[in-house]
Amino acid sequence: MKNKRLLFQLVCLIVSLFPFKEIFSQSLTEPPQKKIVSVRLLKNTIRSVGDFKAGDNWCQTWAADDNVYTMLDDGFGFNNGSTKYNNVPVRIAGNPNSFLATELTEGYPKYEYKGGWYAYGIISVDSILYTSVSITQTGGFNYFRGNKLFYSEDFGKSWFNHNGNPAKKEQWDIQEEKVFFWHEDPVIRDSVEGYAFSWISFCQNGQDNAHADKIGDPYIYLYSPEPAESWKLNLARVKKDSIRFKKSYEYFAGFDEDHHPAWTSQIKNRGVIYEFPNDNDWGWYSWQPSVVWNENLGYYIMVNYGSRFGRTRGSLPGNYWNDYMHDETCSIGFWYAEHPWGPWNQIFYEPFFYPISNKDRAYQLKLSPKWIEDDGKTMYLIWSDAKDSWTTHYLWNHMKITFQVE
Repeated sequence: MKNKRLLFQLVCLIVSLFPFKEIFSQSLTEPPQKKIVSVRLLKNTIRSVGDFKAGDNWCQTWAADDNVYTMLDDGFGFNNGSTKYNNVPVRIAGNPNSFLATELTEGYPKYEYKGGWYAYGIISVDSILYTSVSITQTGGFNYFRGNKLFYSEDFGKSWFNHNGNPAKKEQWDIQEEKVFFWHEDPVIRDSVEGYAFSWISFCQNGQDNAHADKIGDPYIYLYSPEPAESWKLNLARVKKDSIRFKKSYEYFAGFDEDHHPAWTSQIKNRGVIYEFPNDNDWGWYSWQPSVVWNENLGYYIMVNYGSRFGRTRGSLPGNYWNDYMHDETCSIGFWYAEHPWGPWNQIFYEPFFYPISNKDRAYQLKLSPKWIEDDGKTMYLIWSDAKDSWTTHYLWNHMKITFQVE
């Protein structure tokens, strides 16, 4: 009995010295023993779904109703409609071999197609959908100056701005209470200001954020390329019950010597969680990751890409900020990590991604958060393609990929 009392006192002492918050931030799960050593792209499984000029980008989340929700940008949708959308939510019901795609237009902000209004991030948390919509400098396609945050409590039937007001014709309404990240900590390159967290993607932590709940992680995580050096990746986090409140966000500030993450409330003090290959002249429209928790492998899997400079257009400086970045196909790489912040281990990288032919102009690579086979070794890669002036494969494209694990 005396030994039990001593053991209990020792446990209490350890808990008092290391509060839960610190323990959690350093080790969320037991380190997996296996390593992912390679990935195969199964090009014989490629499917392209949708009618002529369906759209692009396809950020995705796996919701509580067991459907996948995605955002369609710059297209007419899956059903050959007459309306072209800058962005609109889409419900994906079914499996990779047979699914029904439904555009959820009724409760989403309506506007004329003018460009400059693109959704790149979506997440489901506690049966609520959140989506981040980035806004360009002008009505055309160019780098972003900030975004808006919408949410839906009824699986996309109705939408609200982060301030709780109904989301209406929002496109160019940039009143302070209606924008979220906006002109944040500008970094100047070639006399142009690039704004932090102006386009984001969310870490997909299982169905309706279930894995985070399982391990007691109260945060959601948001990735964004560093605006003036896109190959450098930034990370933010916020507790899931505070997603709509920007003052509650924290930013990754760096690693200590034991590779534990540090966080700051000051966006200007943000650090870099990973630097992607910088072996080409990448433009700003590069390196926005898709990160998905793979339960059976016990890792977060990331796919990412770089888009190259092309022909200069418009009045802004050329190359990084203003060159057309779909004259050539993107690069492709895969990484894995135990935590949303890393450390990230590279599995595979190729400077040119040609899924179908050498005419491909691929970009915006995604991983499905739901379509993962039972052993975790098979996932699905989704991508966009500007081939043949956005005609031949400007659709939803996907294929199987398989990982070799040792």
